[in-house]
Amino acid sequence: MATTMLNLSSGEQGLHAQLLPCAIEYNGPAQVSKYFTSSSTGTSLEGAEVLAASFRGRYLKGCHMDLPSGFTAHVITQQAGVSAAEPTASDEGPEGWTAVGAVSQMTYWNHDDNPTSSDALRRAMEWTSLSKEVHGSTTAADVDRMAAKIAAGEFP
Repeated sequence: MATTMLNLSSGEQGLHAQLLPCAIEYNGPAQVSKYFTSSSTGTSLEGAEVLAASFRGRYLKGCHMDLPSGFTAHVITQQAGVSAAEPTASDEGPEGWTAVGAVSQMTYWNHDDNPTSSDALRRAMEWTSLSKEVHGSTTAADVDRMAAKIAAGEFP
């Protein structure tokens, strides 16, 4: 069985990711800042400026989004000389991946529609804070406090 190694210690910090609603069948350098530009629409969503752009003739609307507190995203690439094919039983060598950089902010885009708080990506990012509450530990004091609220009729 092959071993996968991931090196996150290298790469640029503070990269900005553009999440487009399409598949681009190209991996490599591109002059994104030269050919993909955005402008403000003059509106905002929950304090975030709504942006407009176009990609290959399609109108896009999007907004900047910070990663949730405590989370980091990385752009990774497979190390040169390592096969991208599925490992076989005879492939005992390690697969290597390395970080190109760390993402601190991203812009996500929708086709034609303004970004909303019900967009799948925004909801996924909100889940991180909610999951801490749902999956966090509960103390005896928390249970006693909730029981008191229920007994007092303060909790439905």
